Amino acid sequence: MLSPTTEQYDRGEKWEHFQRIPSLQEYVLVSQSKPRVERYRRLATGGWEYDVATEGTVQLVSGAVIDLAKLYADLPA
Repeated sequence: MLSPTTEQYDRGEKWEHFQRIPSLQEYVLVSQSKPRVERYRRLATGGWEYDVATEGTVQLVSGAVIDLAKLYADLPA
């Protein structure tokens, strides 16, 4: 989960380091404050595809599914 104190690092320097891990297939950022899941997925070309979900589900490369309604059910309105 992204926290306000680490978000800049998670999106910047940490992400730069993670991109250098050859076996990393996916990098997922989950907001703590609002329904938002961001996903970077490695392409066969070596580049990265980015998408964001604010509702529904997110299917991960591992087969896991993130259901945003369940994940954020206790979030204050």
